[in-house]
Amino acid sequence: MAAYLGVFGSLGAGSWLRAAWGLPIGVALLAFTLGALALRACRSGDVRPSLLGLAGAAALLAGKFALDMPPLLYVGAAVLLGASLWSARRAAATT
Repeated sequence: MAAYLGVFGSLGAGSWLRAAWGLPIGVALLAFTLGALALRACRSGDVRPSLLGLAGAAALLAGKFALDMPPLLYVGAAVLLGASLWSARRAAATT
């Protein structure tokens, strides 16, 4: 598979593949992250990190795909990372 992707990349299909599959893969990975935050929120009883993560994911998607604003993308990624760390800290404090 790596050889085929290398051939496609050398033929210039990398940008097409990124455009065609970038959004679905990005949404799937963000959904996985938000699902983990929601699961941890159910266990700890605190939904604030999940809501912050949802806001960060929305900013990340908007900055990357809708508005094409790199600063918004970076802020969204930082907020999502902060929500994950906050959620992990809350889970460690409750155990």
